[in-house]
Amino acid sequence: MGFDWFAFLDLAELLGDSQNTHSVHLEAERRSSISRAYYAAFCGLRDYCKRNLGYSSSASSSDHKELRDFLKTVGYSRLASLLHDLRVSRNNADYDAVVTNLNLMRNRSLKRARKIRSFVETGRLP
Repeated sequence: MGFDWFAFLDLAELLGDSQNTHSVHLEAERRSSISRAYYAAFCGLRDYCKRNLGYSSSASSSDHKELRDFLKTVGYSRLASLLHDLRVSRNNADYDAVVTNLNLMRNRSLKRARKIRSFVETGRLP
């Protein structure tokens, strides 16, 4: 079957949790958490769409937008929106030198990624 992409989400849940860490790298952990949450959701949803909805990946960077466009065309605009929001947060966390409200962004990313995971596991949005 291959790698379980949602293992990244499990890791994201652990990274940057201020209740469980006293790390001097807390900001790096939170940024990494946001990034892993996005990739868990993106790859997990991409593979679900390939298996169940006829999505064909180009295996390039354009897949990020193409998957969202595909989701819209098959009636899953809410999933496309969740994935878009995750991507924006991931880009901020990975590329911006200053990110305000990082922990809030992390928590929102985790929540969005959990919704996508739930869809992949059940075929329904929570």
